[in-house]
Amino acid sequence: MALFTYPQTRAGHVVTDVLGLDYQGIVVSDFYGGYNRPLGLHQRCWVHLMRDVHDLTEKFPLPGVLAWAKQLRSLYDRAKAFSHPAKRVRAKARVRFQEAVVALASPFLTTNLPQTTLCKRLLQFESELFTFVEYPDVPSENNAAERVIRSRVIARKISGGTRSPVGSQTMTVLSSLFATWQLRGEESLAACQEMLRESPRQPVATPA
Repeated sequence: MALFTYPQTRAGHVVTDVLGLDYQGIVVSDFYGGYNRPLGLHQRCWVHLMRDVHDLTEKFPLPGVLAWAKQLRSLYDRAKAFSHPAKRVRAKARVRFQEAVVALASPFLTTNLPQTTLCKRLLQFESELFTFVEYPDVPSENNAAERVIRSRVIARKISGGTRSPVGSQTMTVLSSLFATWQLRGEESLAACQEMLRESPRQPVATPA
């Protein structure tokens, strides 16, 4: 399902407000600091990471930077290509990939080279980079969430957003419903009609 919310803040508590403190699923997210709290299993988005790596190589097209970026890309490609039916084997593979990314990033941790900042990120999140290796149903990126929210972002830019808290609440509820129906492959009009048929009828006030 898809759930839209409009808390009007990017504070870290929004994540736990939505998911709860005892969430048992796997969170797939970018590297925004609001997700840096205990959330159980976590997968960080490699698309966001590799986009930052690409920007780094564009800004600093130095041999050492390019070679480092190529090694990181190769490591990711190997992780994506890995598969095994046994969870025990996948768990061990995940650890090996984490060890490889630590080995790739550690030499630059105390340097002042262009890739140092990204290396610090890799070391900070090394346990959240290869969850997809152990759990094949988990994507290595959060593209699905980006695609779902894109239409709302475009609509907000065109319309300028809502004009009241009630309007914002209505927008989030309707967006959640229609996005969920789309994800389930349901026809929106038919689903809406069915929901209205099943909803309890509200009493109509008698005119005075």
